[in-house]
Amino acid sequence: MKIIHIIYASVLFLIVICLIGPLQARVINDAGYDFRITIPDNWQSNSFMDGTDKVWAFAAPDNNAAIRIRTFKASPGLSMETLISVFETHILSGGQRLTIKPYTLNGINGKMAGYKGKFNNADVGVGCFYTIQNQNAYIMWSMVPLSLFNARSGETDAIMNTFSISGAEAHNRTVTTVKQPAVAVRIDKITTGDTLSGSYGLAAIKNVFSTMTQNIYVVFKYKGNPYPDPFLVKWIFKDRGHVIDTATLNAPDKSGGIAKTYMNKPDKGWPPGNYEVEIQHRGIKLISAHFMVK
Repeated sequence: MKIIHIIYASVLFLIVICLIGPLQARVINDAGYDFRITIPDNWQSNSFMDGTDKVWAFAAPDNNAAIRIRTFKASPGLSMETLISVFETHILSGGQRLTIKPYTLNGINGKMAGYKGKFNNADVGVGCFYTIQNQNAYIMWSMVPLSLFNARSGETDAIMNTFSISGAEAHNRTVTTVKQPAVAVRIDKITTGDTLSGSYGLAAIKNVFSTMTQNIYVVFKYKGNPYPDPFLVKWIFKDRGHVIDTATLNAPDKSGGIAKTYMNKPDKGWPPGNYEVEIQHRGIKLISAHFMVK
């Protein structure tokens, strides 16, 4: 959901996780279930047992953004459909499924789903990633009030995008590399701004921002099928020749779409100067956008 950062496929939409990792963060390692995730320092974290399931709960300081990871030993023959059904029936009871699609997160094959529902009488949006790896089942989901979705979903998406499982990436890569399409990917248009309009648009296209701009958004349209390889996004401070951050942006198995990403304001504000956002795919630079902070 930041992403959620979202990619809109030509035929149907899919909630897609991406992007910028937390700058001040700590790594949570679960040795028993062989996964790790990076959490901002100011987020609360807790783990507990719910029957035979282990649950990790993470929450923002104001409790307006949350992530949970539920893991358990998968019984022989456990299917993805059963895993999803159990979550929707017993954990997300009453939620409305909006979309579900096969999805690869950091080399982990699974399914991504989007829901809306209620929590503490508030309307919320939920993004959920399901996978079964190494005889373990994993369910990771984020929850953000719909009234704050545009402002806060990027925060949860960035965290979820750091989730990894030991050994899963290498194993799944050997499965998916044979599916790599030969179709070239190109980007026809890239724009920047500081305010969203709807899910994929900018309220106004801008390339000059103030030092206290909260978020700088990048939206681009692409053609061709990038799956299964992600786009690489590089944020560069040109005046110092410094790469501020890099991030991967996964895409669905579709030909063409719209992608968006953003970076939020550093704690002390954006340093004045010239910046570039570069989009790469399979090691090739496709396009870049330039903007100025003053």
